[in-house]
Amino acid sequence: MSPAGLSALPSAQIHGDDGGMVMIYDFVSVERSLLVTNAWLISHGPELTRAAAYDTTSTESFIFGPPRTRADALVVPVVWSVPSSGPFTELQGDLQTARLGPETTHLSLSATCHLEVEPPGRRAQEMAAQRVAEQSVRTFLGSVASALELRSSQHANR
Repeated sequence: MSPAGLSALPSAQIHGDDGGMVMIYDFVSVERSLLVTNAWLISHGPELTRAAAYDTTSTESFIFGPPRTRADALVVPVVWSVPSSGPFTELQGDLQTARLGPETTHLSLSATCHLEVEPPGRRAQEMAAQRVAEQSVRTFLGSVASALELRSSQHANR
């Protein structure tokens, strides 16, 4: 999918009963101001996500759409493609930033993905796959936050 084709998530949640499609939402705090976080996410987003890749030896890819603002948040559409060995093959959603405090930013990801469960329809396997996908998103967000904090502090110390 080209970045121009990305859009925000639909307002209705998609549940695991729809052919393995699930909605995932998670967030972390970034110990940087909203201004610094937004600047780094816009200018270095692909670099930050490569640093946070689920499997750095794989052919994972991240496609960023054009950033936009919504109320007090920056929204960056993202498509995260993972090789078939991951919990999902493609996750589509929005990275969002919002002010949490003077030097703290709320970084969240709202996304949908199709769980890789064979054979489909096995509820216990789908729930386990969803937990793995959720953990992957949590790890990804934490790694993006850490990379952003580290790289922005190194840049500031130059």
